[in-house]
Amino acid sequence: MIVYSGTVVHELWHILGYNFAPTVKQEDFYWYVESSANWFTIFYDKSYITGNAGVFYAKPYLSLWHTHVDKAPQDPDHWIFGIRLYASQLFIYYMNSIKKVDTDYFISDEMGDYENPQSYWFYKLGAEQFRGIFLDWAAEIAADYSFLTREQYRNAIDHITWYSDWKYVTPFVWNSIDEGTNGEWVRPPQNMTPRGWAWNVFNITNTKAQQYTMELKGDINGSQGAESYFLAKIVTMSDDENLFYDVEMSSFLYGKLTLDVKNDVKRVLLVISAVPEYFKGYQDYGYQVKIETDNPTTKTTTPTPPTTTTDNPSISIENDNQLGTISEWGPDFTVRFDILVKDFDNGGLSHPWSDVLHFTATDKTCCDKGDRLPGVFLHRDNKIVIGMWKTDSFTSGRLNTDRWYAIEIKQRDETFTVSLDGVTRFTTSNPVAHFFKNVRVFAVFENSVPANAVLKNLEYINNN
Repeated sequence: MIVYSGTVVHELWHILGYNFAPTVKQEDFYWYVESSANWFTIFYDKSYITGNAGVFYAKPYLSLWHTHVDKAPQDPDHWIFGIRLYASQLFIYYMNSIKKVDTDYFISDEMGDYENPQSYWFYKLGAEQFRGIFLDWAAEIAADYSFLTREQYRNAIDHITWYSDWKYVTPFVWNSIDEGTNGEWVRPPQNMTPRGWAWNVFNITNTKAQQYTMELKGDINGSQGAESYFLAKIVTMSDDENLFYDVEMSSFLYGKLTLDVKNDVKRVLLVISAVPEYFKGYQDYGYQVKIETDNPTTKTTTPTPPTTTTDNPSISIENDNQLGTISEWGPDFTVRFDILVKDFDNGGLSHPWSDVLHFTATDKTCCDKGDRLPGVFLHRDNKIVIGMWKTDSFTSGRLNTDRWYAIEIKQRDETFTVSLDGVTRFTTSNPVAHFFKNVRVFAVFENSVPANAVLKNLEYINNN
């Protein structure tokens, strides 16, 4: 029987890897060349699971793919900054062994057709699944690598002691004991703002039963112009268990959750993950956080009504552009936004309508229960049309192109109203408004005719 060392198996993978995907020689695949070789070695030597893996605790704000190729100019030549590609087998292991992503996703030569491995997973697994896996991974790393045995966890952290210096370790961007941010919005330090596909941790040492409200508001763009996308979780840690709570993200920039914790909870973590549709470089993605404390209620978890404000200069209107998901919606709500129409006739003679916004609890936008909650459309006759299921639609008078209009849509006390530039233009009875769960917000839904228009200051509030 021949017994191979881990090093031999690692090098064997390089031979196989270069053959199945020749493009791994490119710089964008550099991190995966080494991390996938370490992952392959895990099948022969389990100690490779945690090799160098303490770097994710030490520097969570660095990108998944961080190497000397993608480092920022200010990054030092230090083990913690340079070893990540020899530690990221832990992420592949997490996807494959913990999240049960099929092995084919890590060995397919189809990967070579994509810009890099991370974009391959994003588009092949789907954006929602891959972002969700990455957020779960970040939260479990923050919770002392909770998917590992305690011996494996200690081994991962020991690598910091063996090869680095603890003065370089910065796992948290903010710390407190039983306190919030004193009503202030706070930002992470500039040099610790998360880069693409990385995360930050806000750490609270908890000594009593109380309520925490945590609110996230992201910048619309990263430091080099890519569009931001954030997800977040709250983790509570006690001697008996770690519990994970999704922050309700009502858009790709805004989320909020209120959570009651018991006095046996020793730590409360807010984990914020930057997961944009951009997969290279060292661009960082800024945001603000506000944390408030209060006396606990009688409930274990009390999510607040989802609210979002997108205070960006513009929101693109394009097919399958999902802006967020609202966990609970209706029967009363308010939607506000500003719109500038460049051309009302975007559908041509065969299609006089184009689409602006869709709120839907279903897989379509017409014409059954839950399809339009509401829907906003343009007509080529220079009009805005706003419709709700089971009630009359609003149709504006003729409007002008290239000027901003402020729209407010409100369902309140069985009455549906639409205001234009602060003036109520439409009121109708709507006693059949319903409560819905998991309402998705699009600008616009797939297979639509996107309006030739620009949105800004979008806000949607559940008024119940």
